[in-house]
Amino acid sequence: MAVIAGAWLGSAAALIAWHRTAPALPDKAWGEAFTRALIPDARDVEITLIPQIAEYEERSVQEERFGFAFFGGDDYYAGQLIIEAHAAFPEADPVLAQWGWENITRLPDGDVQAFATDWTLWMTRLYADDETIEISVYRRTPEVVVWVTSAAWLAGAGWGFAVGRRAGATTLGRWGLGLSAPAGILSTMVIGFQAFNGADVMPAIPWDPYMYWGPRPLSIVGLVLLLSVVVKWVGRSGARIDGGRPAADGPAAPWPG
Repeated sequence: MAVIAGAWLGSAAALIAWHRTAPALPDKAWGEAFTRALIPDARDVEITLIPQIAEYEERSVQEERFGFAFFGGDDYYAGQLIIEAHAAFPEADPVLAQWGWENITRLPDGDVQAFATDWTLWMTRLYADDETIEISVYRRTPEVVVWVTSAAWLAGAGWGFAVGRRAGATTLGRWGLGLSAPAGILSTMVIGFQAFNGADVMPAIPWDPYMYWGPRPLSIVGLVLLLSVVVKWVGRSGARIDGGRPAADGPAAPWPG
């Protein structure tokens, strides 16, 4: 229960913090000018902008699937500006430096990473046997997002630890915990990665597991079951108090099974 509640609260806090503090991505005009400077001989340039904090690929197509809101979709990505072009892989360091990029790193496989104040960059060759280059520009994770998400996960985990034994003592609670566990564990792993790798090139999206078919419907049903247990327990505790005997006078009311 601690992991599940931590994931719920951490994901919600991350979503709010991202939307309150996220920098804007560069637009397509910037992408065109950047490509001309970085790869003058680029051919068949395609520029795609995903301005949202995170979004499904081809959302309009996925929304046509039966039960999309409940079951979720696939290919859920962080917002980014994507440049795809055909050319020989460039010696990028001088141009990147001129455009304000810092900490430019060429990885062993030839990929290039770089950082700016608000953005991160990843340049790679899509296929080893041709000249298709892809450049992705992401938002840099704001430091406040890392702190708010981590603090919210700890608060949620603390609350979950406090009530987890009672929830697990009921049939509905056990089912709710089991169904909520896959997304909760995956989200907690993402939050942990973000806490220790907040400066990574690709931003972590803590609520990502709740968007995919599989974990999403399980977590929705699990949440409903757990909330039903809590509501019944609160109602039973209230009835004890209304009956004239404060709950503090005796042992805590058991959670309903």
